[in-house]
Amino acid sequence: MDKLELDERVGRLEQRVSMLSALILALLVLIGVSAMFLLSSRNEARFQSATVTSPATVDAPPTPPMHIDHPTVALDFSEGSAGNLIMKLNELSELRRKELITSDELQAKKVQLLNLVVHSTNLSPELEQAAELKRNNVLTDDEYQTLKGKILGTAK
Repeated sequence: MDKLELDERVGRLEQRVSMLSALILALLVLIGVSAMFLLSSRNEARFQSATVTSPATVDAPPTPPMHIDHPTVALDFSEGSAGNLIMKLNELSELRRKELITSDELQAKKVQLLNLVVHSTNLSPELEQAAELKRNNVLTDDEYQTLKGKILGTAK
């Protein structure tokens, strides 16, 4: 076997290896896309089955008040700010939900916090977060009005 014939065989072998590599890569991509499709359709089906349940047959327990982990708007969380007050009220609500503090302790701390002097830096998001606390039953109507007055600077 001479050198030219050997070079020709090596060239054909390299060509086959590169074709096989491309084929394997294409197969792996196809498997990955199929897996993603299956997972997304499974999640869609799970979501649809969760929303299709009939209220007449399912007696779901009342949902506990939600709290705000990550505000969707930028708040100032520095000491003495309305954002910091909202964060602390949220934290207290979570502690009560986990039964780490009593209702009396929660009320006493809320009164103490709502009596603090706070400064407001961003009215719209702070009012939105305060309204969210009220909707989630973290604040009563009176407590909400007090907090709203502090944010707006109209509190007595």
